[in-house]
Amino acid sequence: HVAGKYSNKGGRDKEFLQLNELDFTTPAGPFKANMRITHFDAPEYRGKANGVLSLKMVHALFNLPYVETVSGQVRMSTDFGIQTRKVVDGQSYYSVDHCTGDLKMNDVNLKLEDDKRTFAHMNGTLFLHDEEAGIDHVSLSIGSTDLRINGVFGNIMNYVGQAGALKAQVEIQSDYINVADLGTTSKEEKIQEGNTYMLPSDICANID
Repeated sequence: HVAGKYSNKGGRDKEFLQLNELDFTTPAGPFKANMRITHFDAPEYRGKANGVLSLKMVHALFNLPYVETVSGQVRMSTDFGIQTRKVVDGQSYYSVDHCTGDLKMNDVNLKLEDDKRTFAHMNGTLFLHDEEAGIDHVSLSIGSTDLRINGVFGNIMNYVGQAGALKAQVEIQSDYINVADLGTTSKEEKIQEGNTYMLPSDICANID
């Protein structure tokens, strides 16, 4: 079910699509949202969303940047503002102006581009309140390594925009850790490239 309004009165700079009701049901479950779309050359999306989404479907629709494959479901309750950024190669990327809310993960599997790791069977809650993000009772596996994580991350927007360091306070528990599972490249690639570090240099973290 979709209900809303479109107008281009006043020219291109005033053009908008207002979706007051955006309701649908997928195999993942019901989803409701309202959204305003402007600047159609590089669309800006602002609105609220509540419901359950298939991440595989989201990736198919929006081609999430830096994501190679993703599956599983998330239950979200969020208020967001997202701006499309177009680059020379013609692909569209997205920057987050603001985003507050919660994401509850259900058996999420994620692999990023140019990264040997697969973050598998992720469950738990992520929350984001603009400059601060948190992880609440998140469990996952990476190869043979199992992790249970709680934590808070600060200075998110500056870090994403490469304008500052990410601040983190994290508690990690595990029954088994294989250090080789945690790096983004294989042991052979690290030797070839001369890389031995595990974390980027622009993360200021306390890890327990």
